[in-house]
Order: sequence, then structure tokens, then C-alpha cells
Amino acid sequence: MASGCSIKGMAMNSVANALAGGGDGGSNVYLTDNDPILVGEALPFSLKLMETILQETPEHEGLLVATATGFVSYAEMWVLRPSKYLERTDFYSARSERMRAKALFLRAKGYAGEALDLRYPGFTDRLVRFPDSAVLEFEAEDLPAIYWYTAALGRAISTDLGDADLLVQGRVVRALLERALDLDPDWN
Repeated sequence: MASGCSIKGMAMNSVANALAGGGDGGSNVYLTDNDPILVGEALPFSLKLMETILQETPEHEGLLVATATGFVSYAEMWVLRPSKYLERTDFYSARSERMRAKALFLRAKGYAGEALDLRYPGFTDRLVRFPDSAVLEFEAEDLPAIYWYTAALGRAISTDLGDADLLVQGRVVRALLERALDLDPDWN
């Protein structure tokens, strides 16, 4: 029975590695596809698959970052952007889609935050309280998780400027961006 669990764990890690891509936050198969409609229709299934694999491998940093990447990309391109076209004709539907995008951005932030918390236990709590000093813990290898955490938080803030609790986290975005620039101004 123990070897069965080990084989299952190895299989799950293998799938997680494949879904995580090259460790930079995602597979290039979506980035290189020349059919954006196909990508947009495939992403929800891929995101749910990633979440399913994360239930079995919750400490897989690469998959956490790839999942954050996927949620930010999906929210931006296939939820938030189309909502802007709705604003003129259906304000309430547009607002509903913006709030959906915000929720997806926050979900992405959660996954990237989990990846950062694996390396630096309790980090996301410190980040909210003391952003300028908390970011000093980072090293260059943390840039993919930093990037997607920052992108997710920044887009959530800008999607709903009326959310005061979220708006005050703009200082977190600033601290993360400044640290990322200090670590490698040419990254990605």
C-alpha cells in the first residue's frame, strides 16, 4: 500500500511539473498558440485541472505560480477586457464581469502568495503589515512568484477602485515592484 501512495505521489508530481512548465510560471503552449479563441476556451479547464492537481500536491511551487499565471491571464483577457465592451450597452453585466475578474485576480494572488509562503513561512502576513521590510527577504529566484503576485494584486486593485481595503494595498504593489527592480531590472 505504501508503494501505491508513492507511485501516486510521483505521478501527481510529474503532472504538476508538466503543467508548471519551465518554472517561470507556466507553459508556453498557451503563449505560442496562434488561435486566441481556442486558448480562451481551453483555459478554464486547464485552471480547474491545475487546482485539482494542487489538491494532491499543495506544496508544488512551480504549479502554484503557473496557476496564478493562468488565473491572471484568463481574468485579464477573457473576463475583464470583454467587460469593457459591455459598459456602453449593459452597465450591470459589465460590473458583474469586473467583479468576477477581481475575484479571479484575488484567486491568482492567493496561489502566488502560497508559493511565496512556502519559501518564506508567514511572508504574506508580514507583507501586508510591513511591505518595505518584508520584501527584503526575496532573492532573484523568487521573481516569477513576485511578478504574478504583484500583477494579480495590482489588477484586483485597479479593477475595483471602490474597495478601500484593497486600495490600501497599493503600497504592497509598490514595495514588490521596487524590490523586483532591485533584484533584476531586466527580468522578463
